[in-house]
This record gives sequence, C-alpha cells and structure tokens, in this order.
Amino acid sequence: MTAVIVWWVWVLFAVANLIDLMVEGGGHMTVLAAAILLMVTGVAYVTAQRPRVVAATSTLTVRNPLRDHAIPWSNVIRADVSDLLRIRFREPGGVERAVSAWAVHYSRRKQYIADTKARRAEVRGGRGGGGFGGFGGGWADRSVSSSRSATSTADRTSAEVQAKLAVTFINDYAAGIPQDEPLGTVTSRWNWLAIAALIVPALFLLIVALT
Repeated sequence: MTAVIVWWVWVLFAVANLIDLMVEGGGHMTVLAAAILLMVTGVAYVTAQRPRVVAATSTLTVRNPLRDHAIPWSNVIRADVSDLLRIRFREPGGVERAVSAWAVHYSRRKQYIADTKARRAEVRGGRGGGGFGGFGGGWADRSVSSSRSATSTADRTSAEVQAKLAVTFINDYAAGIPQDEPLGTVTSRWNWLAIAALIVPALFLLIVALT
C-alpha cells in the first residue's frame, strides 16, 4: 500500500513539473530536466507500482519489477520470508524451485539493527540532560530518540504484519489443494512494458545529455 501511495505522489509531482517546464518554454536545460523526470518515473513505476502478489482461483501470480511468474496452486509447497516473501513450488519434473516477491518484504536482521541503534540513541539521550532547570540537551535528545524509536517500531510492525498475513494466506490456501491434483506449468516471462519504461527514458536522457 505504501508503495502505491509513493507511486501516485510521484506521478502528481512529475506531471506538475512537466507542465511547469512546458509553460516556461524550451531550451536544453528544460529538455534535460524533463528527461530526468521521465527516467525517475520509469524507475518508480517498475519498483513501486508493478510489484504485486495476485492470488487467483487457480494461479498465484508474482509480479516483480521486470518479470512475471504464474504458479499454479497445485505446485505451491509453502511460503516463508527471508528479506523478501519467498514462494517455494514444485515443477512437473519434481524439481523444487523458489521465487522471491518484491511486493512483500520484511528483514528481521535489518529491523534488529535499526531497533538496536534506536535503543542506543535513546540511552545516549537519557544521559545527556544537564541544562538549567532540566531543560538542557538531554530533554531534546530524549524526545528525538523516543520519536525515532516509535517510528521504527511502527514501520517494523506494519511490514511484519503484512509479511505474516501473506505467508499465512499462501500456506493455508496451498494446504487446501487436494494432494492428487496434477501439477501445472509454471510460467515466467519478461514484462516488456516495464523494460521499456526503463530503457526508453534512459536512451532519451542519454541523447539529451550528449547533445
């Protein structure tokens, strides 16, 4: 959800700036600025807008920045989280593989490091008091440290809940598939629209920069 909001905020920002550039008129710097906006928009599209995990009746589809993976539910073994949501599945030949989904991510290691830093900052803030009447740097430090700690906890909780819900849903749904159901065909394909969203603005930016 956050990625979608970021995407649409950026789209509004980019459109407003492109309109402003057109109103101001041409010129090499104007075209260069427009090319940079288009390039960043392409990157935002493939990293924020595209990633999805779509659960249909017969197929689990993982849309990553540049590739789409369609996995029949009868092939799904289980899901877990290791930085990214990871879906393990079995192919008709019996080979087990895994696909990581960019749409759902939660790193316990990174969150542990962030929480540790927040706790250390809070401890330092608690030791820093010393202004007249108790209103010195210590009070301000404690306030900032507490705010950072609360923000870190909120971000961690949101990501953790999303990851757990995704894993639980996929595992429960896969467990309900009859064991005798035949394995389907897993398909993976490049998304050419996403690739074009990166390559075309990049080429445009390169041409503008070299002229």
